[in-house]
Amino acid sequence: AFFDNPDAGLEYEARLDQVMDRLAAVQKPTISLIDGFALGGGLLLALSCDLRVATPESKLSVPCVRLGNCLSMANYAKLIGLIGAARTLDLVYTGRLIEAAEAQVMGLLNTVIPRAEIKAYVMDLADTISQSAPITVRITKEAVRRLSSGSTAGGDLIQACYTSLDFQEGIA
Repeated sequence: AFFDNPDAGLEYEARLDQVMDRLAAVQKPTISLIDGFALGGGLLLALSCDLRVATPESKLSVPCVRLGNCLSMANYAKLIGLIGAARTLDLVYTGRLIEAAEAQVMGLLNTVIPRAEIKAYVMDLADTISQSAPITVRITKEAVRRLSSGSTAGGDLIQACYTSLDFQEGIA
């Protein structure tokens, strides 16, 4: 289908963008637990989550150069936003597998935790976030989403926080 239809690649990437956008648009915080390989679309799915935690054995890659395809502009932008242009070019040009420790240094992962402890760590992290002021968590997620897409509009977010019951309760 890709070879006969010049729009097939566009349609495929648009569908992937739709899926990633839906995950990124979830108002609650999302955490990706990576235990193994996160390659191509799997890595992009993890990058659409707010936080990424992996085991030391995990390996990540953007193997487009090996397949002869490419990412959507939105996914290139996501990578550049997380790790910068030079590192994005390195990952895409080489298609190399990177170890979890290097991925953390790059900014692809937030934390690397031993396999035996990772589920408990992620549950504790989720519990910590769930005990935080819900309005601040929601507003922060939306602010980061907007800024990542180039928008600096945020007056509505600030007003929502400062007029919230969460803020009144926090001050009290």
